[in-house]
Amino acid sequence: MAGIFAASISRDIGNLLSVIRINLHLLKPWLDKSADPSFVTNLKTASEQVSELTTRPSSLARHTSESKMESVGVSQIINKVVHFAPTHAKIRECKIRFSPPGPVRMILDKTMMIRTLVNLILNAAEATGKGGRIDIRLLKRADEVHIEVHDNGPGIPEDMKEKVFDPFYTSKDFGTGLGLLSVKVCAEQLGGNVAINKSDLGGAAFALKLPYKPAARLISRAPVLFNPPRALQV
Repeated sequence: MAGIFAASISRDIGNLLSVIRINLHLLKPWLDKSADPSFVTNLKTASEQVSELTTRPSSLARHTSESKMESVGVSQIINKVVHFAPTHAKIRECKIRFSPPGPVRMILDKTMMIRTLVNLILNAAEATGKGGRIDIRLLKRADEVHIEVHDNGPGIPEDMKEKVFDPFYTSKDFGTGLGLLSVKVCAEQLGGNVAINKSDLGGAAFALKLPYKPAARLISRAPVLFNPPRALQV
């Protein structure tokens, strides 16, 4: 029943989203001339991600999985999220830093990975407030890949670490209690888990631990168009 209800809501969202995407397409020539091109890119990226997410509840209603596993560069995904996340009002005034350690390619669901990272960054931004610091770290182990999101907020007490993943549990007046639940569910669907540690920044460190599934060697047919700097700060 939950799946059927979610699928129904997703269908309505998809209908409204189609209106947004059509009008964005019609406005694009004017926006390209009168506004920062990144505005159009951000709107397009957000609409594409929402469109992808609306297909997930339908698979839940049918008791099937439509996870799209593919070979991806983990650093490229993180860089994409770091560039896109500050368009969110709650993240805009935080300082996000990510230093790519090198290429790490593996098999995973890109959309689910992006969704998880956005929720972790948003959680860190809500904990730190304006001017907060958020560090993202990528660590490659022998059989695991760790993606850690550190912040300089107040941290999470030891006795609260399990409760923060409960449905609708939140310590914030404006929170929904669904963001970290989504992180936990996505981590499990990706075959991993999420742990909470104390960060050397003074706040919390959420560690997304995924099994390393190396991608098959790919033949490069074109030069790399985006080569992220050693230290990327937004």
